[in-house]
Amino acid sequence: MQQLTKNTWLITGETNGRYPDANGLLVQGSERTVLIDAPLSLLGELESAFGGELPAPDFVVLSHCHEDHIPGLVHPLVSELPLWIHSGDAAGIQSLDGFMELFGMPEPRASRWRQIVQDRFHFRARPDAKIYQDGHAWDLGGVSVRALHTPGHTAGHCALRVEQSVSTGLPGSTGPPPTGSPVSAGLSESPGEQDVVFLADIDLSGFGPYYGDAASSLIEFERTLELAKDWTARWFVTGHHIAAVDQETFVARLAKYTLRISEREQQMLSFLGAPRTLTEMIEHRFIYRPGDQVEGADWIERRSITLHLERLSAAGIVRRIPADVAGGEERFVRA
Repeated sequence: MQQLTKNTWLITGETNGRYPDANGLLVQGSERTVLIDAPLSLLGELESAFGGELPAPDFVVLSHCHEDHIPGLVHPLVSELPLWIHSGDAAGIQSLDGFMELFGMPEPRASRWRQIVQDRFHFRARPDAKIYQDGHAWDLGGVSVRALHTPGHTAGHCALRVEQSVSTGLPGSTGPPPTGSPVSAGLSESPGEQDVVFLADIDLSGFGPYYGDAASSLIEFERTLELAKDWTARWFVTGHHIAAVDQETFVARLAKYTLRISEREQQMLSFLGAPRTLTEMIEHRFIYRPGDQVEGADWIERRSITLHLERLSAAGIVRRIPADVAGGEERFVRA
């Protein structure tokens, strides 16, 4: 673990949280301690970390419900702790069937994925999970954690902001912010030295935004990234690859990360100079590199490309050629 501030520790996954691992946070207040996300690396760190100078967590908050952010929930030190998740992703942690619906995979891939999630990522349903919404605050005593709803990657994806406590009621209480207070629309005007924003899977990587699941939204992701441009904090922590960066680095990386969406779209439009089928687009690859060996890459390409085509068609930038006119499979061409 790496201490970022006097009350916040970064749980760094293998190779800075490279998938299938991830990064997480431990935040300690004067009254209680919260664990944010529970990646694979947590399974090997808990005894040594919490048996030493760090306190054991009193509850867990998930940024979203994806397989790489939940494996540590089965560890005995956290398996019975109260668990919180945003309403948009709640069904995914409440049952395995609900988890599978977030991805919307066809068979036979769905059956393979169901087994992988259980064997490799230790999925265990938590029907008792508590629900939070945008702006929910957990007062830890002297420091609080506030949820910033950032949909796109998943419907319930959230960034979590660690800040000096803004009272929400009695000491140790949780709940929504007072009327008129900033929620996702902004962070504090003058961030203090202890401010940390856990970005989760707004991971600032060169790969760019991931929106390849049934519960993902390209449009919502773009809105989230536009919102994030105005965020300020001492540290920004990603769920993968980058780990902790300062304000200046966050701004620069966010701009490049956001640009990947339009770059993908321009590549698609170039490819659509001639009529193409969706199958041809999937085989060409716009999300992954042609040689990348990724489990389910074709499905992820299909879902992601479809989101782009829907938007481009609605805007009149791409024209659909019906299957009966195209002489077989439906085709797409730049208008």
